[in-house]
Amino acid sequence: MQASATIGRPRELSQPKVCCASRSGIAIVGGLVVSQLLTLYTTPVVYLCLDRLSARRLSLRPCRGRPGHLG
Repeated sequence: MQASATIGRPRELSQPKVCCASRSGIAIVGGLVVSQLLTLYTTPVVYLCLDRLSARRLSLRPCRGRPGHLG
């Protein structure tokens, strides 16, 4: 055993493992991609659903003496 190996940190601790670093990078990038896709697709869908719901509620509301409305 060399004398320099016993002083300081062992080699196993000073160098990160390649497999673990790449897995965490893939998880981070994958999470960002999935969240971006969910945001880009769900926001317009929710907006359209709420817009249709409000239009339906307005069309079902009875006319109560609105000025300029005949009926």
